[in-house]
Amino acid sequence: MWNRRGTQKGNSYLIRLEVDLQRRMEEKKIDVSWMTLMRDLAQVQAVRVELDGKTYLLRTDLQGVAHQGFLAGGVRPPSPVILIK
Repeated sequence: MWNRRGTQKGNSYLIRLEVDLQRRMEEKKIDVSWMTLMRDLAQVQAVRVELDGKTYLLRTDLQGVAHQGFLAGGVRPPSPVILIK
């Protein structure tokens, strides 16, 4: 049964994403523990900075095995510096 906020539905999507990412890691022979990967990905942060009338989004360096998660997902990590406006 679904609640009004769709909590179960949201949880099922998260589980599906986890299963898909783990499958991709196996296919690409990326041997990293799930807990380690989640810990390192959780350390990826971004901050909005205004400088000389322009707004930037600055990303922290990737720690540990975080880059492996992006590799498994088939996407590039976000750029360290993004000009927003």
